[in-house]
Amino acid sequence: MASMAFIDEHNEIAMLQKLKQAASFHQIVDFLKTTHIVHALTVSPSIFIEHQRQFWAHATIVTENGVQMIKTKVCDNPLTVTKEVIRISLRLDDASGITSISNDELFSTLTRMGYGGPLGVFKFSKAKFSPQWRFLVHTLMHCISKKTTGWSEFSSTIAYALLCLATARKYNFSQMIYNDLVSNLGNKKSFYMYPRFVQAVITHELTNIPHFEGIYVPKPPKGKVFSNMRRSAGDSK
Repeated sequence: MASMAFIDEHNEIAMLQKLKQAASFHQIVDFLKTTHIVHALTVSPSIFIEHQRQFWAHATIVTENGVQMIKTKVCDNPLTVTKEVIRISLRLDDASGITSISNDELFSTLTRMGYGGPLGVFKFSKAKFSPQWRFLVHTLMHCISKKTTGWSEFSSTIAYALLCLATARKYNFSQMIYNDLVSNLGNKKSFYMYPRFVQAVITHELTNIPHFEGIYVPKPPKGKVFSNMRRSAGDSK
């Protein structure tokens, strides 16, 4: 596999602190803390660069008994990754979660949420929401999606996840994360996708592998994200 790199704005740790200067966001922060994705949003293992390198260097896709999985090894220890392994490692509890929503429901629910952008297309603008919903979209994009750029727009996948959270249904994030990992194996410009999640899987599944000095440290959550959410519709962050 070609040389890989970490991308700092991808798979960030969520900002879930309730700051005095951001009181208008306390309700949405409290809401996120009650969801089944809170552990995935905040889990922060020591991310060993060598573990990540070996995970991706040895990863292949295989099918056994009709079930697709990623087979790899880390420090000569075999590791099998399925959506169920991801679900357990990230405490997602989404086995019964859905993966899509009808177009009619998608567009009507976005309208009820106050979305002010055009409907009928499958690229949505983060800036067309109120600041509180914008923060939720921002959190999904940066913390629990495969996106690495283009932070002003989000796709139907993020929209489905957003609507499920907003309407008290479970979205199958485990399936989404697994699919994204598989897609990264075939990406000629591949990067260290979901380093927090990959490390959480490695740590959960392989308890006795050696550690290394080289550690990737994700950007810590910063309170300025709340002021960023108040920016005008023309801003991109």
